[in-house]
Amino acid sequence: NIPSVVILPFENKGDSKENFYAYGISSDIISDITGIGQLRVASLSSVEELQKEGLKNKEIAEKLSSRYVVSGSLWKIDSIFQLSMELFDVQKQKLLTSQRWEMNWKDLAYLKRDLSKKIIEGLNIKIINELDSKSSINPIAYELYLKGKHTFKKRQKIEDIEVARDLFLKALELDSNFIEARYIFGSTYLDSDIEIAMKHFKLALNKANDFDDKKTKMDINLAMGRIYDAQMEIDQTLKLLRESYEISKEIGNKSSMADVMNELGRHFWQRRISDSARYYFSGAYDIIKELGDKDKLLRNRNNMALIHWEFENDIEKGISNFEESISYIEELEVKSVTAPYINLGIIYLNNKRNFKRSKELFNTVLKNASSVDNKNDLIFGNYWLGIYNLQLLEHEKAVKYLNESYKLSTDLGFERLKSNSLAYLIACHQYLNNKPNVKSYFDKSYEIKPI
Repeated sequence: NIPSVVILPFENKGDSKENFYAYGISSDIISDITGIGQLRVASLSSVEELQKEGLKNKEIAEKLSSRYVVSGSLWKIDSIFQLSMELFDVQKQKLLTSQRWEMNWKDLAYLKRDLSKKIIEGLNIKIINELDSKSSINPIAYELYLKGKHTFKKRQKIEDIEVARDLFLKALELDSNFIEARYIFGSTYLDSDIEIAMKHFKLALNKANDFDDKKTKMDINLAMGRIYDAQMEIDQTLKLLRESYEISKEIGNKSSMADVMNELGRHFWQRRISDSARYYFSGAYDIIKELGDKDKLLRNRNNMALIHWEFENDIEKGISNFEESISYIEELEVKSVTAPYINLGIIYLNNKRNFKRSKELFNTVLKNASSVDNKNDLIFGNYWLGIYNLQLLEHEKAVKYLNESYKLSTDLGFERLKSNSLAYLIACHQYLNNKPNVKSYFDKSYEIKPI
C-alpha cells in the first residue's frame, strides 16, 4: 500500500484577516505532494469538513483511512513569519519529524517548497516526480495569489469572483511566469466565458511546457478537454483527456486519475456508450473511496446515478444516488455543483410527475448558479424550466426560459444544449402560431454542428 497522509489546514495564530496565508500554504503543499507520486493525500475539503464536526487529529486520520498526519501553525509578525510543522505516525503513535522556521515575508514561497520536502523526507518515500525548484516566484505576486485562491475557493457571491480575478491579474502583472496563477485565473471563467478561460489555459500550458511542469499540464489538459467536450470537438476531447490520464499515471496522482476517469465516463455517457461510461465511472469510484474525498464523491455519486437511471432503468437507485450527491453538496456548501439537482428534477418531472418537487429543484439550480455566476448551469436550469412549463402547456413561459438557455448556450458555444433549446423553441412558436419566429429559429438550425 502507498503511504496515506492527512495535511491539516495550518492554524493561523495571527490576525484573522491573514487566514489566507495558512489556507493557501496548506493547499499548495497538498498540491505539491499529490504531484510527486507514491502518496495518497486527503483533500483539503474533506479535512475541513471533519474539523467542523469537532473531530480530533487522530479521528480525522482514521475517518480518512490515513496513517500520517501533518499539522502546523503560522504567525505573521510584521514582515516576519514564524511557522512550525509536525509529522505524526498515527499507527505507531510516534512523532516522525518536527520543524520550526522563522523567515522574512519575501521568502514565503520558498518555505512552501521546503515544507513539502520535509514531509516527503519524513515519510521516507521514493519520489517519482521531483518538486519544482527551477522557477522563482515574486513574493508580492505569491501573496496576491494566496489571497485570490482563498477568496475564490470560499466564494459565496459574484463579487467574490471579481475580487479573486483582480488579485490573480495583479499577481500576473508582477510575475508573468507564475503558471499556477495563470491557470487558476482561467479557471474562474470556466462557467461564464469559455473564450477567456481557453486563452489563459493555452498561455499557462505554454509556460508549463517551458518549465516541464507535468502536474499543471495534466490539470490544463483536463480542463480544456471538458471545454472541447461541451463544444462537440470529440477528437480534441479524447486526445486531451487521454494525455491528462497518462500524466496522472506517470506522476502517481490518484486524485487526478479519478477526475479524468469521471470525465471520460461522462463523455461516453453523453454518447450512450454504456460499457465505457460504466467502466470509467466505476474505476473513478474505487479511487475516490480509497482517497475518502467527499468533494469528488458528490460528483461521482451523480455520475453513478446516471448509470442506474439511464442504462439500468433503476430509477429508485438513481434517486438514492442523486440524493446522496445532494447531501454532500449541502454538507460542503458547494454552490458551484448543480447537476444532481437537475437530474433529480428531470426524474420528478418525467418519471414521477411530481411537478412541485421538480420545479423546486430547477429553481435551486438557477439560485445557486446565479449566486456564483455559473452560466453553464444557468443553461440547464433555464432549459429544464422551459420543458417544465412546456409540459404544463404554458408555452409563453416556456419560450422565456428556452430563449435564455438558447442565448447562453450560443454565447458559450455549447452545441448540444443550443440544438435542444432551439428544437423546443420551434415547437413552442408552432403551437403559438408565430410563423415568423418559427422560420427565424428554423433558419438558425443550420448553424448547429453535427452531434
